[in-house]
Amino acid sequence: MTMLTLRTCVLIAAIFVRPCAADETASVPRYHALASLVQAAHTTDLPVVDRIEVFALPVLDDEENSGPTPQSETFLVRPASPRTAGSVEIPLSEISVRPLASKAFAAKVAKRIADDWRALEFQPNGAFCHVPTYGIRFYRGDDLIFNVSVCWKCHNFYLPAIDPDSGQPSAKLYGFDDNAPAKRLLNDLRRLVPHPQIKHPRLR
Repeated sequence: MTMLTLRTCVLIAAIFVRPCAADETASVPRYHALASLVQAAHTTDLPVVDRIEVFALPVLDDEENSGPTPQSETFLVRPASPRTAGSVEIPLSEISVRPLASKAFAAKVAKRIADDWRALEFQPNGAFCHVPTYGIRFYRGDDLIFNVSVCWKCHNFYLPAIDPDSGQPSAKLYGFDDNAPAKRLLNDLRRLVPHPQIKHPRLR
């Protein structure tokens, strides 16, 4: 993963989390605090950003949809829910999707979208789909903080994650409530980059 915050958190873990006898008997997983920190850094505690890019992504599950020629730039998307091996979730590989439209924004607009994101009511998501129609890249300076594709059909997204037992970085499907903050974010994204395959008032 390329997210700056995830790399920083892993570095902190390497420095400060040490094995000890107490770790072997503790009921709380060794990397539980780190896993919580990484989750918060990409949701309610997303760091301050000064630039964003918004991408209108093709509707991958609708073969009848037609639209403008995709752009040459690509956006990485995990196309479906994770497969499982026993009790372990294994995220599918990312694929490169060519956006239908995109635009960069700075200053007040970047702050508004970041505030919209933090205001979502995040929650676990057990949906078996991920059909994103918008992608967002959050930046601070030249550093990419978070690259996320959002599915409005099942209200979910992939979240950088740390396994609380092993400390290994991964990704998990996470969600948010379909409420007023979620609709505000979607409306702001539509206003900034109208989606050529989605007509109002239908939501995906």
